[in-house]
This record gives sequence, C-alpha cells and structure tokens, in this order.
Amino acid sequence: MVVYNQLSLPQFLAKHKLKFDRLGLTRAERAARYNGYLGNPETPSRNNPNPRSRRPNLIDESNTALKMQNLRATGRSIRAKAPVYRPPPQQFGGPGAKFSPNRFSDCAFYYAQALIDPWNVERAPCVPDAITVPSFKFGARTRGTMTVGSAGVGYVVNSPYEVSGDLNSTCYTSTGYTYYYYAGAGAGITGAGYATSDSPIVSSAFNSNGNAYRVVGSGLAIRYLGNEMARGGQILLYRTNDNVSPPTGGGSVSTYFFENKETTSVPVDREWHYVLWKPVLNQDTFYNGTLPGATSYCMLAFVSGAGAGTAFEFDIVTWYEITGPDLPNLTPSENDPIGMAVVKSAIAVPQPADAPAENFSRFLRTASDIASHTLSFIGTGVSAVVKGAALLSNVGLL
Repeated sequence: MVVYNQLSLPQFLAKHKLKFDRLGLTRAERAARYNGYLGNPETPSRNNPNPRSRRPNLIDESNTALKMQNLRATGRSIRAKAPVYRPPPQQFGGPGAKFSPNRFSDCAFYYAQALIDPWNVERAPCVPDAITVPSFKFGARTRGTMTVGSAGVGYVVNSPYEVSGDLNSTCYTSTGYTYYYYAGAGAGITGAGYATSDSPIVSSAFNSNGNAYRVVGSGLAIRYLGNEMARGGQILLYRTNDNVSPPTGGGSVSTYFFENKETTSVPVDREWHYVLWKPVLNQDTFYNGTLPGATSYCMLAFVSGAGAGTAFEFDIVTWYEITGPDLPNLTPSENDPIGMAVVKSAIAVPQPADAPAENFSRFLRTASDIASHTLSFIGTGVSAVVKGAALLSNVGLL
C-alpha cells in the first residue's frame, strides 16, 4: 500500500487558486475537485460533465494491474504517441548563423548583402540612414575580358560612382599594353580598353533633370581563363582607402598596393577573386547631384608576373539609389541608423580571400554578436545601453 501526504481542503484551494479563478469555478465545483483529489467520485460540473474517479498520481503494482485490466476490458491498447515535428527556426547565412530577420530592418539586411555579396542580392537594396525619401533602386553590371600585356602586367579598374550607362565606368588592359606598372584609367593609354555598364540612366538626362544618386554596394570579380601551362603570377585585390583613383607610375605597386593594409594578394588560379567597395567618407552615403567623372576609379584587380597574352574574365556589379524626376519606379527607404552602424562595424577590413557567400554567412554570425550590445536591441536592459555606447562612439553615432 502506498502512503502519501494529503492536502487539507484550505491547502488544496490555496495551491490551485489561480487556476480555479481563471476557470471560473464555483465553490461547489472546487469542492468536487478536492473530492477527486482524495479519490472520491466527482460530482458533475460544467467543466467536468463526465466525472470519473481520480486516483493519486502515484503508481504501485495494484494500480498498474487495475489499469491494464480496464484497458483490456474496453478493447483499447497502450500506444506511444508519435513525435510532433516542429521545423527549426529559419536562419540566414547557413548552419550556425544567429541572424534573424527580426533583428534588423529589411533595408539594413540587404544593405549588408550589397556590400559583402553584391552578386547575390535578393532585393534591390537601400542605404538605411536618416534619408528616407523614396528612391529608384537598381543594379548595373559590366562583364568582359582583360588581357595581360607584353610586360606581364594587366589590370581591370572600376569606378562605382559612374551611374550612367553611356559613360565609361571600367578600364582594362589588352595585348597592346606595354607598361610594367599601373598606368591609370584615363584617355591615351596604349593598349587600354574601356567599357560601360548596363545602367538605364543616361548622363544628359541625369544632369538636366536635377537627379541625385548614391552608391549602395559594389563588387569586382576576376578569374583566370588561360591554359594551365601558361598560368602564373599573382593578383592584387586593391581598393583605395579614400575611394579615389590610385596613383599611377612605376612606384605604384610597391608603394601603394602592397603597403595598403586592405590589399589581398592571391596566386593566379581558376577561382573567382573579389574586390569590394566600402563606404568610408561622408559623401559615400550622401546623395550626389553631379557625376564624378574619371576621378574615382577606386576598385582595382592588378595582375603581375603572368604570361603575356593570358586572359582574365571580370564581372562587376553595382547597386544604386536615385531620387528626382523622370524615374520609372520609386520605393520607400527605411531609417535604421543603428542597424547601419552594426553593418559597417562588422565588415572585415581586408579585401576578401573567400567567396562572398561564405563571407556573408560569417558576417551574419558576427553581426548578431555586435547587435546584442547596441541600442537597436535595447530590450536586453540597461547593460545593453552601456555596452553599446562604446560601439556607437566608434562609428560616430554618439
């Protein structure tokens, strides 16, 4: 026989008071519940129309045998319940990513993707700053082939600030290039070719209609196309720190490219390699009413030590926002300055050595840690404000 301590009626009612109050039980119904607790038959009530004897929630041999006997008499059997499948919560960035779409605005999420992996942006992005006027958002692309010159040097350089599709935004070398250094992107360079993007904007209409634009994100990708016997040399992935054109001349490689802490050097192989644009100056996120011309070719893939005549494919994607008249479609932008600060703070300094998709997954994991200490997610309490103050001060928001 099993012995257990029973509650008195006042103790039982006090223990279950909140539940009984929520159910709206009357005094008689509460007494019936107590009778069931004692093992006595319950009286019918509105919450228990089919009363049965309530046994103690304890099991001994006699109770188990009685239960099995009752089940056999009614023809029922004991079956294990099938587990209920619940899909895991959606995560961005692959396995292990902590990022949730509820943590940032959509604008901040796609802004980060445009900066880190502009080739795979799922939706036309915007800059999540305080300028929330509706804008026309679109991407422009330039593809082509660069050839190494007779001195074993070749390059492709791009200006993401050239928003018009009828003006040159890319310069690349051909077999006629004879210099052993970076000669720039201006006119009159022997063996240099030029390309425009597929942007729908026309420069004459842009200048006359009072439009203004800004760059959201941009990337330059390059890979080797020649045969294996001729493959050799290295590729320097370079962006100027102030987003202007790099210096030209014989000392350009040793003085600027290698000494720049952001430059990444990789051997020539058949993989894609990348140069990513970053907003570093105030004008990089402001709307510009004039086109910059050929003074901001800031993204450069420079090949040296390769065989003359070897070819490289390049693929350049840039995302823009434009305001003003005569635009095909205007969509709203969002104001998320804290999310924008987190995005800028979590982007790596060196040019990427890994694929953009992998870097974006890594960014999402890093961003979730940074975001947990910023004011965008103040729900964690005052400690989040204190921890986030240093970050906001570093990015110029405090």
